[in-house]
Order: sequence, then C-alpha cells, then structure tokens
Amino acid sequence: MKHGLIACIVVVLVSGMAVAEQNPVAALFADGAFGNTKTLAPRIKTLLKATGYDVVELDAQVLCAPETLAGEQISLLVLPDAKRLPMAAIASVKVYLERGGDLLALNAPAWRERVVEIEGLWQTPEEYRERQATQPVANVILDFSNESMEDWFRSAYRMESPTTYKTVADGPAPGMAALEVDLPEMEGWDSVCRNFNPSPFPEGHTVTVFSARGSVKTNRLAVEWRERDGSRWIAVVPLTQSWQQFRLSPEDFKFWESVPARAGSVLNPANVEMIAFTLAYTHTGHLHGGHWFQVSQVGTAAFEASQGQVIDNVPAPALEIVSPGYKFFDMSGAATLTASAGQHVAPETAYPLPETMLPKRRGTGRAGTRAGCPCSKPARRMAICAGIPLPCSSMLTATLKAGYGRPLPLTMPGGTPRNRAQPR
Repeated sequence: MKHGLIACIVVVLVSGMAVAEQNPVAALFADGAFGNTKTLAPRIKTLLKATGYDVVELDAQVLCAPETLAGEQISLLVLPDAKRLPMAAIASVKVYLERGGDLLALNAPAWRERVVEIEGLWQTPEEYRERQATQPVANVILDFSNESMEDWFRSAYRMESPTTYKTVADGPAPGMAALEVDLPEMEGWDSVCRNFNPSPFPEGHTVTVFSARGSVKTNRLAVEWRERDGSRWIAVVPLTQSWQQFRLSPEDFKFWESVPARAGSVLNPANVEMIAFTLAYTHTGHLHGGHWFQVSQVGTAAFEASQGQVIDNVPAPALEIVSPGYKFFDMSGAATLTASAGQHVAPETAYPLPETMLPKRRGTGRAGTRAGCPCSKPARRMAICAGIPLPCSSMLTATLKAGYGRPLPLTMPGGTPRNRAQPR
C-alpha cells in the first residue's frame, strides 16, 4: 500500500511537470558589431530573465536565417539598437511580425542603417563605397588629371543658365583629379557630356565604375550611356558629401524614352558612344536653386558576383511605430517627458527626451490626444527612441512647448501590467 501511494505521487508529480507552463522565449539580438548592441544586450538580458523569459541570443547570421523566426517558439524579438541592422533580416522579421510576433525595438526607427556583410565586415553599402573611393580603378577611361574640357559639352533645359564645369585636383585620393560641375540655377535638367569612339568597354567588361560626391543639397546624380542606335540608358546613384565609388551593371541603367524597339532590352556596353552626368527633375528630383557635384576616376570592370549586395538596397519595411522614419513625427516641439497620471507602470519621474523622433500620432487633437499605434496583426510592438524600456500598456506624457500635453503609448493599447512574462 505504501509503495503504491508513493508510485501514485510520483505519477502525479511527473504529470504536473508535463503540463506546467513553460517560460516564454525571448530572442535577443546580441551581435556586438551593431551600434550600441554590445553595451545594451547584457543589461536587457538581465531584465528579460527577471521578468520570466528564457533568453536566446542571436548573432547577425542567425537573425538573418529565415528559419530562426519562422516557428512559434519565439514569443518576443528584442533589437537593442534598431538603428543599425542587417538588410537580410528585413524579410524574416517582417514575416515574424505579420504572424503576430512581439517586438521590442530600441533606438527606432529601425533599419536607418541597413548593413550587409562585405569582405568579412558588416557595413552599409554607403560605408563600403566610401572605403572603395580611394582605391584606383583598374581600367580607367576618364582620368581627369589628363582630361581636356574641350572634349566635353553641355546639354540643358536652359542653356543660358550659368552652369560651369572644370577639372580640380582634390579628388578622393592624392593624384586623383575630379570633374567639378557647378549649377547656380538648376532648372529642368542639365548635363555635362563626352563622346567616345569606339566604345571604351574592353571585351569582358560590363560594369561602369566611378566615384562621386555632392553638396548638402545635391543628394542624387543621374549617369547616362547613349548607344550608337540612339537608345538612352540612365542610372541614378545617391550622393553624400563624402566620396563614394559606384559600380553599376548594365541592369542598373534603365531605358529612357528614345528608341522604342529597345524598351524591353538591356544596355549593351560594347555599343555605347556617349556618357553624361546629369541633374534632372525626372530622375534626381525637383532640385531647385544652386547645386554642385564632383566625379572622379571613371572606368570599367568585369562583373563580380559579390557586387550585387553592394548595388542592392532593400528599403526599410513599412511597420507602424517601427520603421521607416515617416512612421514617426519630429520631436522638436516637446519640452518635457513625464509619466502619465493614473497609470501604475512607469515610475513617476522625468524622462530624457528622444533625440529626434517619437511614435507618429493619429488625429489632430490638442491636450490629451492619444497617439495611436495601430497594428493590422495582433503583434505587440514597442518602438523606443530614448532607450526607456517600459512594460506593456505604459504611458508617458510629452508636454509640448506650446503648453499642450500628449500621452504617448509605447505599445499597443490594452492588456494589463504583468509581474512576469506570459506566453502570447
């Protein structure tokens, strides 16, 4: 009888263990190569464990793997520094959120710096292009140390505008001169052009290589190749005030209104006869006023498979209170940030203001207007800009300089504060 009772107790204990509620799992992006993640991840891990989560740490390679977030075992994904994230993780994180996954993202908007692994380093395409700008091009077709401006000509919407172009010595590296184009009164379109005879592309070369930079206002540049049959092919590159080296394949040049029969084809580098560097309303935006850009070391190269990840630039996903920047509004009108009255989650103290952004509000009310955080799926998202991790349903009030108070929910409205984490 005694042994039978013990056996029954053991069975009951084992059965109870089998049905005991398991802790929810938080996937913490802890790759120290990304922004402030190295500093923040250990602190967040401690907080998550204290809240009741089992924590799994992810590096960049694991975060990017589609299978990592595909199952139901991950209850919460935590991005300690959402500003800088792998570009390849966009698809998997988006699918995770669409199926109802929870996300805690600090330093939103997310993916402001979208990085790829190039030559063993995680870097943005812009960072890689800046590093490459000082490297000489193997097959130079335009060396501005020796170029004569008599070989160049303008084509513009308004030829009487005072646009000038010349060579200057201060290129991306010592010994690399540059073409400098100054447009004091940009209107319509303005191009500087040069003819070639024959095509400057040797056999096996299809990639156009050049370095460029622009003024504060000049953030895009159009590059055009015209073929002998009159067809026009235009690519647009992003400019910064720093030198960047661009490598453009034939597919990067898009057909422009010219020879209809070529509309469905691709640029043929072996058949080009003219290059043009252009600012145009149609391709680089309505850039009114004065503009300035420089181009250096134009050359050709054979296509390399690794080049695709530098050319590709996957846009940040459109996720409410997560990304991109237009999902937020400028923070410049706020004076203070304090805990809202009537809630018992956030400590009643003053909080540091986010540097630039807060969740985008819905509606146009004054005092007491609630900032909406709509989600089409049942995901609970928390986009934190000031680095203040708060539990679900917490509220802060931003007092505007005009005197109005605006409550700012940092998560989906609803639910109750919890002493420990609960599974979804």
